[in-house]
Amino acid sequence: MNVEPTAIESWRDLFAPAHTGHPGVSLAFYALRRHGEPFLLLPTDRRLAARALDLYPAQRWPARCAKSLLRAAFGQPVPLPLRRVRLTVDPADDVLQLCQQVGGNRSLAILAGNPHATGRRFIILVFNAAGAPVAVVKTGLSASARQLIARERSFLAAVPLTAPGIPRLARTFESARLEALVLPYLPGRPPRLAEYGQAGVLLSSWLDRTRTIPIGELLAWQRLQAAAAGDPVLDKLAPRLMNQRIHPAIYHGDFAPWNVKVSSADDRWTALDWERGELTGPAGWDWLHFWLQPAVLVERCRAAGLAARIEAVVASAEFNAYVQAAGLGAVKYEWTLAYLLYWLNVLGAGRYEAVGRPAVEILEKKWRGD
Repeated sequence: MNVEPTAIESWRDLFAPAHTGHPGVSLAFYALRRHGEPFLLLPTDRRLAARALDLYPAQRWPARCAKSLLRAAFGQPVPLPLRRVRLTVDPADDVLQLCQQVGGNRSLAILAGNPHATGRRFIILVFNAAGAPVAVVKTGLSASARQLIARERSFLAAVPLTAPGIPRLARTFESARLEALVLPYLPGRPPRLAEYGQAGVLLSSWLDRTRTIPIGELLAWQRLQAAAAGDPVLDKLAPRLMNQRIHPAIYHGDFAPWNVKVSSADDRWTALDWERGELTGPAGWDWLHFWLQPAVLVERCRAAGLAARIEAVVASAEFNAYVQAAGLGAVKYEWTLAYLLYWLNVLGAGRYEAVGRPAVEILEKKWRGD
């Protein structure tokens, strides 16, 4: 885990405190904690709190059960073993003002995330006067968080309106201390395991079938070469891949189940969190990432299990149809190994070596026929 030396210490830093001797705006929350730190702050209105639980895309079975039980408890007139926290905010605070302009109300929920992560961002769910969630405000205060917000803003502003499964930017905000973007609230849930196979439908729609480019011109490939220079596996792959022309794709960069919302109205998929998004990206890597991330972070697969999972994806009829359409059919094994190296060296920055490196070795040996 990367730790940012200048990371803010508390979600409370989002809001400017009221000045001494002046009336402030009181904000009250139920605080859900992880490792002693608040990670989800819910309105004290139980009806709103139950709806605000949608901010938390629980993946593991215990977390999903706890979320369901808490949602049910909010609907009952029973005491809750939840700590309340209160904050008195300057009425002129820029975040508070932004939320009031968007929702016309001061009822908020906050997904505070990991307090130690580089580029920590906050997700604020904004309710209207009727108690319906209407918008999401994403903001960050540290330099790296502001940079990530700016990247997502730039991508969402540039992506074609015809591209499916990508949220539309409603508004942006910038001040001396923070950057923020506003997105429409999308009611829904993360995809269930039985629905994972539908990921390919959305990913296929992001494939640009109108042009081809050499792999060597992709920014993602260039990042891989810089991060994994001297890697013996990459040295073998590069001559085969560099000049291969492929159809590029819109690239999410962290396309995982918890970054997808399945609409409660029509089951359409929308991918969230586009700070790594690229309009001209490596076709197929989001597909592989979607299956790899839950295998590692949720199921805690070991190297052999991870290799088997990737092998099954690469052997699937849906993935093969996709790579053929992308112009990758002749190099699908090499391209898959390149993605795993990207996951290890760029996305993971060394965090997944213990499980990922042996998986690469297993697959390389098998696919070269040893």
